[in-house]
Amino acid sequence: MKPSGSVCWVSAKGHVYYDEDSRPSRFPGVVIDITERKHTDERLKLMIHELNHRVKNTLATVQSLARQSFRKGVDADTEAAFEARLPALSKAHNLLTRENWEGAELTEVATAAAAPYCRSHGDGERLSIDGPPL
Repeated sequence: MKPSGSVCWVSAKGHVYYDEDSRPSRFPGVVIDITERKHTDERLKLMIHELNHRVKNTLATVQSLARQSFRKGVDADTEAAFEARLPALSKAHNLLTRENWEGAELTEVATAAAAPYCRSHGDGERLSIDGPPL
């Protein structure tokens, strides 16, 4: 804590030297104030969460517009196919954002995004996804 009472984040690194009796005798090192970096990371996380929220709202808006557009003149199969694609896109987005766009398995993302196309049509799967974990 700083003299002003505000929190101070630090990163410390050092090395312990021992004397001949195996007792710690010296501990040289460095301490770096990383408070600003922590604040920047927190702001970035907040912005990413806000962006993810806005993407979900945008997908919901697109779905609503599609429903209104499909009320007249579009066959039920076309509407159902489009309606299935939006939740798949949303699920793929959720998988990516769950790990901050860094740790989602590619197979899991591809499977979620392609779900509307993978339904069986009596003659086997239309699409299969396979490969090593990436």
